[in-house]
Amino acid sequence: MRRPLRLALELVTFGVVVSACAHEVGMIRESPSGGVVAYPIHSELDILSSKARSDAIRLIDEKCRRGHQIVREGEAPRVRKDIDRVWEGQMSGSRLWGLEFTCR
Repeated sequence: MRRPLRLALELVTFGVVVSACAHEVGMIRESPSGGVVAYPIHSELDILSSKARSDAIRLIDEKCRRGHQIVREGEAPRVRKDIDRVWEGQMSGSRLWGLEFTCR
């Protein structure tokens, strides 16, 4: 196998492995002055002490270079309540915690 092709395949494989292990942290809503970031939680302990929360704060810090203020946080529904009842316990990380923030 040619060396550049092999290197490209190794990089792609590395990217897939890293992304598969990453937390599902994402910006749900974004505006010039803030937004909402959400991450999955499995128990009440995950709300403040999980790696996903650290990743969410890091995402906020990247957007707000001069600092930020969390205005509201709480559990956010992933799907409609009638669907939740049917799928309850069958989805991993079925709870989602949101952080609404403003940039300074």
